[in-house]
Amino acid sequence: MPTLIAAAFDSQAGIWSAGIVGVVLAVAACISLSKDKEITGGHRAMFFGLVLVFPVVGPLVYFGVRNDW
Repeated sequence: MPTLIAAAFDSQAGIWSAGIVGVVLAVAACISLSKDKEITGGHRAMFFGLVLVFPVVGPLVYFGVRNDW
């Protein structure tokens, strides 16, 4: 029985970790998007939508496409 509880705790910890990573990435991308002067209008709206709909993949795509690294 203790191994079942440990397994359940491990899976919940993984879900919480993924959620925290997703929120941190989404917030960082939103802050970066709001400060970026090169992205305007439709592209900015598209990236905000991408970040909000896909909170982990969206920021990774946004940071991957940026050319100021």
